[in-house]
Amino acid sequence: MTIREIRRDDAAAVTDLYMEACRGYAERDPDWGVPDRDAIKRWVLRTTESDDAVCFISEAEGAIAGCLLGSVARHPAMPGVLGQLEELHVRPVPGEDRLRRELVDVGIAWTHDRKAHPIQTTVGLEAPWTDGELSFWTSIGFEHH
Repeated sequence: MTIREIRRDDAAAVTDLYMEACRGYAERDPDWGVPDRDAIKRWVLRTTESDDAVCFISEAEGAIAGCLLGSVARHPAMPGVLGQLEELHVRPVPGEDRLRRELVDVGIAWTHDRKAHPIQTTVGLEAPWTDGELSFWTSIGFEHH
């Protein structure tokens, strides 16, 4: 497995992975709407054009197995930089938990390179598709607030 930042030509495959995850969410919760594919692709492409956002992918043999979005933001009045890791999606593959952890580790390093502290993520605890998400993030050191 190789983890790297996406390139523009990866956008369609990353969008497919994201849409695959969203269809799975919609199967578990009929109120969940599947987002517009073109809107997601534009969102993915914007990460290739920004110094404050990134999308990492994990690939093996030319196929994308997972992705993670990272971003940093500066507060307009207070000092410091906040890191955000989100949209962690990994296809069901052998070693899926290890792959999720490796993507997060790369994301953490990216935010640290940009002097971000703290780093946060958001887990929708009431959504049926987030089973296991909170335990994953807390198992790698994130705190639940």
